[in-house]
Parts: sequence; C-alpha cells; structure tokens
Amino acid sequence: MYDSNRMARPMNKFLISLFCTLLFIGCTVKPPQYRVIQIDKSGEAVNPENGIVFNSEADFQKYIDSVLTTKNDTIFIYIHGGLKSTNKCNKDAAKLTETLPKNYTPVFIHWRSGFWSTYKDHLFFLRQDKYRPVAGPLTSPFILIYDLARGIVFTPLTWWYQRESYFKGVTFNPDKSHWKINIQGFGDITELTEDFDTRSGKLKFGYGIAGLLKLPWGLIAAPFLEATGSPAWDVMKLRIEVLSANREKGLDTFAQALTEYQNNNKDKKIVLVAYSMGAFIANNILSQHPDIELSKIIYLAAGCSIKDFQNAVIPYLTKHKSTKFYSYSLHPAAENLETKWFGLRGTGSLLNQIDRIYERPAKGNHRTMGKWENVMKGIHYFNDDRVKSSIFLRTMKFDDSYPTKHSHFEASKFSEYYPKVFKEMLRD
Repeated sequence: MYDSNRMARPMNKFLISLFCTLLFIGCTVKPPQYRVIQIDKSGEAVNPENGIVFNSEADFQKYIDSVLTTKNDTIFIYIHGGLKSTNKCNKDAAKLTETLPKNYTPVFIHWRSGFWSTYKDHLFFLRQDKYRPVAGPLTSPFILIYDLARGIVFTPLTWWYQRESYFKGVTFNPDKSHWKINIQGFGDITELTEDFDTRSGKLKFGYGIAGLLKLPWGLIAAPFLEATGSPAWDVMKLRIEVLSANREKGLDTFAQALTEYQNNNKDKKIVLVAYSMGAFIANNILSQHPDIELSKIIYLAAGCSIKDFQNAVIPYLTKHKSTKFYSYSLHPAAENLETKWFGLRGTGSLLNQIDRIYERPAKGNHRTMGKWENVMKGIHYFNDDRVKSSIFLRTMKFDDSYPTKHSHFEASKFSEYYPKVFKEMLRD
C-alpha cells in the first residue's frame, strides 16, 4: 500500500537540512580565496571577483569583514610596488599565499601601477592632474613629442649616471668607503657583516665583464628611459595620492575597519610589509591611521625617501613603543650592477634610477630609503633616541642565497627563492 507520509519524510528531512545549510551559509562570513583589497586609479575599492566598484560603503565593509575573518594569530598585510599589472599582482598573491607560514593570513593591497596603464594616462588623458577624455587624446601627439625631446636632451646626463653606476658597482670596496665612520655608534640599528660580499675575484671579474657588455644597450635605450619612465613615475605617485585621499569606499575605509577589527581582537598580530613604491602607501596609512597597532613594519627596497620615513614612521614608532621597524636593502654593488632586458632598462636598480633620473633629489634625506648607500650616508637621520631601539636596517650579502636584484624583494619571489632570509624576516 502506498504510504504518502513515509515517502514524504525523507523529502522533509532533505528540505529541512537544505534550509539549515543555506541559513548557516547566509549567517557565516566566507573568506574569499585570495584576500585582496583592490583599489582602482580613482581611489575606489573594486570587487576583485568581478572587477566592479562596490555599490556602497556597506558592501565594501561587508567584503572587508570577510577578508579579515581568520582563525590565525597573525595578519600579514602586503603592499606591492610599481610597474605591476593587476594580473601579475593576482598571480603573486596566489604564490605568496602558498609560501607564508600557516599561522599567517595574508591580506593584499592592490593598486593600479602597471607601466602601460600609467604611461597611457599620461599620454592620452591626464592634463595638469585632471582627466581630459576629449582634450587629452587631441593633445597626445604634442605630449609624445615633448617626452621624446626631453629624453634626448637628458640623454648625456642619463649616460653619465649609467656609467657611474657601472663603475661604482665594479670598484666597490666598503673598507675605503665612508661606512666605517658612519657606522660607529649605530651598530644596534644596522647590520654590516664582514663577509657580506662572498663573491670570488673571478666572479667579480665576470660580473664586471657582463655589465660592460650590457652597458652599450642601456646607453642606446637611455632617451626612452627618461621619456617614458619619468611620466609613468609621476602618474604612479599621483595615483598613490588619490587612493590615500579618498575617504569613501577606499583604502581609508579598510584602515578604519582594520583598527576596529584589532580593537575587537586583541590577540591578533598585524604585520605590515611594503615593497618598493608600496612604502609610499604604507607611510600614508601610518600617518593617517596612527592608532593601528602593528607588531612589525617591514620595508623591502623602499622607494620612498628618507624624509618620507621621518615624517611617517618615526612619529608612529614614537607612539607605539613595542612596534619594530625593519628595512631591507640590496648589497650596494648589486644595486649598481643590476640590469634588465640585457641592459635595455639601463644599468642600476630601480632605486638608482629614481634617485638619478626620475627625482634628482637635492638633499640627502630626499633620496630613496631602500638604497643602502643612502642609509649609510644619512645614518644620522635615524639617530632619534625616542625610536632608535625599534629600528633595524639591513643590507643583503652579494650571494646567490640572498636577493641581488630589486625585483627579488617582491614578496612572492622573496619567499619562494630565498626562504631562509624570508623566514628570518618574519621571526619574532
């Protein structure tokens, strides 16, 4: 005999189970696969899952809550540098997520810093910091002519800087430098090991020959380095200002949410790591949101100036006595000998190019923070008794087991290729 109740019972159980499951999912915050705070060039937060700007502050706040949901004891906030496309940032985030310690939850701050994205805006749309969708394209031929003319005019100076970088890298000798004088009295904040250049004489000779062979290509490409590099650099800095100034649905909202999250989760540690131009953004976060309690601040080959560091990090460390600040730099010879694309990107690291081509600073503390030579020449800028015990400055050995190029400090490469150094950096 057909028993309708008997047949209905399994179905009722299934519907009840389904309802409870859906209710549970609806009430539970599910973290995204990769925890990314993505900011577009207008300074607004974008949903990384669909590339669309969040409709409201409430929607973005809900997304932030999901990003910060974790059982781990440490949140690792990472800000990438310049010349990075969104696609490359996402790939790097996936790599770094796999290599971080299991008790770390990574949160990535992505911003639009790709070369073509920035130079395109300069060439076609930005005019005196205003977005001009009509006048911009119409005047782009004149902008291009101006860029190329400027590149040609500055070519002799660019040649000189590249030649200087090469010879400084080849002939570098710390015993004959100003370091021995400047380092005295600062041993507690600096690290300079006796064997920090482990290359043999033959290997040094090999580096010198390789650099010499690449130097002509850099000299040929010099006009384009100035013509395209300087405008792209200026647009990147403008985007950083915009994303730091936006008070709605942007980085400011995330920083406020982070402060509130920490107030409600006292047991959580927060580590802030910034690579290259990411240090500009980190400085702005520290200046505008000094109540965030960070256990560590780590700058990797920082592109900001020493003065920026003085204005942002030192006041923060003065307020937060338990926070430790670490700055990592390339070996000076590696900094000067670095080349890319067989020399077409010039001789010397990106920080060299910032100091000598894109910025041309007039004072010592206007030079880049992440360059060890600048740190040594300006070591007195770090001589602040209020924070001296919280600052640690380190240069890498010139050795295959340590980063030897600026791009090696990008966190996904750093953690994958130099795991020993990376783990030492995260150690309490």
